[in-house]
Amino acid sequence: MGTRALVERKPIHVLDAQAEPSYRAPAAQANARTMLIVPLLREGSGIGTITIWRDIVEPFTERQIELVKTFADQAVIAIENVRLFQELEARTRELVQSVGD
Repeated sequence: MGTRALVERKPIHVLDAQAEPSYRAPAAQANARTMLIVPLLREGSGIGTITIWRDIVEPFTERQIELVKTFADQAVIAIENVRLFQELEARTRELVQSVGD
C-alpha cells in the first residue's frame, strides 16, 4: 500500500480508499476510508511509511499532513540513531574482545 509513497517520495492522500482499486482491499480490511501515507526517507531512500486513516470520507488538512510528515522525519532520525548505536555497540564489543585476546 505504501509503495507509491516510497516511489514518489511524497505523501499520498487518498480521499476514499475504498473507491480506489489499488487501495480497496486493504482499506476495507481496516475499515479505512480517507488515508494518508507518508514515506520515511533516509538520505532520499525509502525505508518505510507511516499510514493513518479515517473511517469516514474526510480529507486531512494541510496542517495534519505537515504534522504527520514531521512525525515521519522524527521516526527516521530515531531509526538512524538506533542503527548507529547498534554499530557502536558492535564495534565496542569487537574492541574489547581484541584487547582481551
